[in-house]
Amino acid sequence: MTKSKSPQLQEEIVEIPEADPSSFGNDTSAILEHAAEEVYGALVEDTDDEDLDEDALWLREQRESNKSLHWLLRPTVLTMCFVALSYFTGMAIAEPGKSLAIYQLACNTVETDGVCDPVSTQILVSTLAQYQLVVGTSFALLASTKVGVLSDIYGRKPLIAGYIVANTLQRYFQYFLFAHYKELPFVMLVVGEGLVNFCGGLSSFGALMQAYISDVVEPHQRIYSIGLAMAAMQVGAAIGPIICNLIVSQIKDEVVAPIKGPQFHVMSISARADLRKKDIVPLQVELFVFTLLAIYLVFFFPESRSEKAKTKSRSNSVASGNSSGSGRLDAVAQLQTLEQPTLLNRVGHMLNLFRPLILLTYPASVVSSNNKSRHIRYRIAIISIVLVGSIVNAIVTGIGTILIQYGILKFNWDTQDLGYMLSLFSGSMTFMYIVGSPILIHTVLRKWCGLKVMKRQLDMVDFSVILFARVADIFAFVFMAMAKNTGQMLASLSLIALGAPAGPTISSALLKFYPASKAGEFFAAMSLLQNIFTLVFPLATLSLFKYGLKNGVPQLGFYLVAVACLVNSIVIIFVKKVLRLNRHSTDDQLVRSSSMISLPSSHLST
Repeated sequence: MTKSKSPQLQEEIVEIPEADPSSFGNDTSAILEHAAEEVYGALVEDTDDEDLDEDALWLREQRESNKSLHWLLRPTVLTMCFVALSYFTGMAIAEPGKSLAIYQLACNTVETDGVCDPVSTQILVSTLAQYQLVVGTSFALLASTKVGVLSDIYGRKPLIAGYIVANTLQRYFQYFLFAHYKELPFVMLVVGEGLVNFCGGLSSFGALMQAYISDVVEPHQRIYSIGLAMAAMQVGAAIGPIICNLIVSQIKDEVVAPIKGPQFHVMSISARADLRKKDIVPLQVELFVFTLLAIYLVFFFPESRSEKAKTKSRSNSVASGNSSGSGRLDAVAQLQTLEQPTLLNRVGHMLNLFRPLILLTYPASVVSSNNKSRHIRYRIAIISIVLVGSIVNAIVTGIGTILIQYGILKFNWDTQDLGYMLSLFSGSMTFMYIVGSPILIHTVLRKWCGLKVMKRQLDMVDFSVILFARVADIFAFVFMAMAKNTGQMLASLSLIALGAPAGPTISSALLKFYPASKAGEFFAAMSLLQNIFTLVFPLATLSLFKYGLKNGVPQLGFYLVAVACLVNSIVIIFVKKVLRLNRHSTDDQLVRSSSMISLPSSHLST
């Protein structure tokens, strides 16, 4: 077994037997999970030669202990995948109808003599999206500053459950608005978006999901496990529109005549009208799915974080507070003397909200003894990947906001068209996560190219996957901007799936640099940074889209994403140079390098 700095802990770990497939018995859930892990386990073998810190040992001990629990009470990757699947299925069921409902209400708002101009309607919808983005992200930003620490102290379950419950309440509120308003309830929709993000936005949910998975799997299984959860999200996003189309196909509504303009014609939304059953019924199904999911999370969802780990996090939090207690007393004395807070104190309090971001600068406090000599190079690499990757994700968030609008405007998509589009896109992403990614990593990169996996830093496998994904994204978004019909647009969306492995690979690669105890804080810091960028870059994308609408070139945003992906590709090549990676790089080389650097100092000390 692995060596530990704590003899007592080492003895406890030695007594725990290795995981054996036979130990799973006839438990269906465990068998499925073990089979899934075995499929991808070949991608990164665990030679069990890493030095585990105390937190990592506790995590391993907890994983072994979890195997004795009933499958309903056992925290597993499949448990989190079920939550992600249900969440995205519920969202995707209502998304086509919700988008068209907003369009129809916007049309009713801007109509003249019963007829609405497609471009004016589009601009109003884009403006709503901008306001929702700013307000929602602002609230999510505040929540994401605390989500990591709170999840480490109190566990992942309370925050995941709270997020889903808040989403459920927001969807009831939205349904009420759609059912009772004839025109676009602009302010109320913006307020609803802010309230739901008070418990953290989608990025916070993603951070909690990845932290949950990091708790229940070994480090060498993270890429696959996180990818599996993301695949579950995409499966849900693919199933949802199919269910929506099945529902819509059973509902008969009146046919609306198209209105023609100089550049666009929109058949589904052309004149003032009430919302159709085809748009409303999927919202009712969404409410049913979210209500069941909220009940499951509150009463049955198992916690992944052990009591030992939570107790240590609470102790660290108290210790941190006590260490700064004298400073706070001094501050109180100064305030009493001055009789009012200073501007510096106010600024310091505001900046404290962004304190989690310090972790992304790779501070000395998280650097292991083996990595001291590479601290600066690691810091440059981490900051480069985090900054550029977060910017690209933020820009893509903006594109996701306008994609449906663009399809409705340019290609005359209705509810069923949107359902087919979302299903094809999500299905392609799912295929890439489950089938394409293992083939790329195991067969192409590791077997054919002979690249090695490293446990302490980003390796050539990570580098190759990220670069491949970003180059694929460049071509996909350029083709999307050039698409002349729905078929070409769908082909471009399928091509984007080739970039799917970038997300879990980046998360797993960055986490290699940090100790296991910082997993929750790391993902929360990433979520916070993502929310900060989401305040800026999607707004720029939406503004560019509105500018393009007014000038007849609404596809400008797609070219912006292609440029961002090109910059990301250049940065990842730069990081490869900084880390001095080549096809022969291994962890053994890092250990030998650290030993050689430490020898002179050891010799001098003698």
